[in-house]
Amino acid sequence: MPIATWPARERAFLIFFGTPGLPGGWRDQLPADAGAAPALTLEEPLPGYATFGALDRALEKVLPVARREAPELVAQYARTLALFTDPAERTALGRLVPLAESAALGTTRRISRESHDSAKIIDAVARFLALLPGRTAAFRRGLVLVVPGLDAWDRPSLRVLYRASLLARPEAPLTVVGLCPPRLTRETGQPTTLRQRMDALRRRFLSGLAERDGVHTVDLDTPHAPSFPHDLVDVTHALPGPGTATDRGDALLRAMGEALSFQNFERVLLISESSRRLVDGELAVQLDRLSAIADAQSGDLETAKARLTAAQNSSRDPIAVAHLHYLIGLLLTKRAYDLDAAMRQYAKGRAVISDLYENTPQARVEYAWLLNGEALISAMRARSAGHPEERDALHEEAFRKAFQAFRLVRGTSGLSAFYLRHNLAANLTFLLEITSRVKEARTFWERAMESPSENEKKAFTLPYRMRTGLLLHKEGDTDGALVALEEALEVAREIEDPFYEERVLAALGHVAATTGHLERAAAAYTDGLAVAAHLRDVGAQEVHAAGLLWVAARADLGIDGSWIHSVHAWPTTARERLAGALADGSLAAVLDELGLRPQVPGPKLPPYIPGVDLEGAPKKDINRLLVGADAEPAPGTAMVGAGGTA
Repeated sequence: MPIATWPARERAFLIFFGTPGLPGGWRDQLPADAGAAPALTLEEPLPGYATFGALDRALEKVLPVARREAPELVAQYARTLALFTDPAERTALGRLVPLAESAALGTTRRISRESHDSAKIIDAVARFLALLPGRTAAFRRGLVLVVPGLDAWDRPSLRVLYRASLLARPEAPLTVVGLCPPRLTRETGQPTTLRQRMDALRRRFLSGLAERDGVHTVDLDTPHAPSFPHDLVDVTHALPGPGTATDRGDALLRAMGEALSFQNFERVLLISESSRRLVDGELAVQLDRLSAIADAQSGDLETAKARLTAAQNSSRDPIAVAHLHYLIGLLLTKRAYDLDAAMRQYAKGRAVISDLYENTPQARVEYAWLLNGEALISAMRARSAGHPEERDALHEEAFRKAFQAFRLVRGTSGLSAFYLRHNLAANLTFLLEITSRVKEARTFWERAMESPSENEKKAFTLPYRMRTGLLLHKEGDTDGALVALEEALEVAREIEDPFYEERVLAALGHVAATTGHLERAAAAYTDGLAVAAHLRDVGAQEVHAAGLLWVAARADLGIDGSWIHSVHAWPTTARERLAGALADGSLAAVLDELGLRPQVPGPKLPPYIPGVDLEGAPKKDINRLLVGADAEPAPGTAMVGAGGTA
């Protein structure tokens, strides 16, 4: 039974800080496998951080070679490449939005980042770049991409570059060499000017990138200014010209929505600041709303709250004001963890539209969102309640508010109402589940779920059947659970979604392993390790490795332990002990000692995709808190107390 792994590759992404050009002896800093690879220098992107603007220019450089020498590779990724090369796509404002209507609605509604849909695009184009060396005569020994002005690259394009280096094949590797001004290391207090805010965004992002696996940085002393002064960049030339004010306003919001969907926060900031002189009234309120969401997602909570409050004070639309109360409440709930202040915001929002929501669909949807926020707070308070009676009362309050919200929008048309119903159905199912009403949770989930359109049906079937399978497992219906999860797995493979495929395999392995279906569990975990290797996902590899070893301790799988030494998340001493235990028959005892067991899977994808989303996670995971788990995120999720050196 072959087990898929991948080798760790140091210095796959090399950043020289403090130089506009390649320093002397730069090749000495490259990994050994890149020493003979040719170098291709990319052009600096145009100012403005246009979403995938830097990648567009990089593709212009490599695609002629690919079309000439690897046409089959271009054909394989034609659908993705068309987003960047088709003239109709390139000139369309907001060419990548909606990625899916639900994702677009979620991104512009919530203060958390949703990266799954954007991750699929980033992963696909990164795979094209990673496969290019070795498939062309020009790059048969690998390829070194030299990137002047790395600080001027937009975030989505940088994510593609980093992921391509992560996915590189050892026999013909892709290596990235970035050139930057001296790194900004000094916090200067709360940023106020455009330049200060842009520098703060860049500093946080590049600092986070520098800490990623495979990234190596070198600080030089060469005087070097940033690639362009941020405060002089006006991006309104990229926005529509003639047309009605409504058309221009819609296009402006769509452009900001696209940037926000890909966490391109610098672009959001530049569009917002550049268009201030062009907008007023409620359109200005909407710009502030989207800008505040970007502030919150990038960690600047004070600016986000101040911007939302200012928008509240200037708006004359009660529905917009209610929505802004909701966003402030969400910020206080999920980032500041001030539940009392958040509840006051939700109550104020409901009061603003109390005489509108019964007869106005848009107000009804907003009122339901506010109730949903209050329900979340009640559930969070129940988690910390000191007495069972208090906990039960808070859970009942959460149910009452969530069901009231669901009833309000049950028959309301439109995508915004649909997204809310989907959100509420998941929340109510979760509430039923954590209060031990599992059968009610499953029947409600099956009855309540819907898809927005026939085109989106499979994408919604996947998480729906996955959650159904997990609920059936909790009910004790093992056969039904395995059938539902197998159906979800089939859909994940059909729509070519490896991120969901890995999660479904983890769920399938857990259900099979804990119900005695050991051969099926072993197959699921083995497939999961293959997908983890495909994704270069260290956390997923750890989960499936732990599950497979747990099964191997209970069934003769006929596997050796050589692959264990390539489980990246485990310390060297733990790997050696596990490999030895697999050989001498003491595996069960060593697994217990190290705290390794099949991980209980969550009902949905995490909103932060490893190896793609370079922003990091919030301090607390609210869902983990609600189910009683440790709310603090941790990079290793399967092993407890595995000491040793890496």
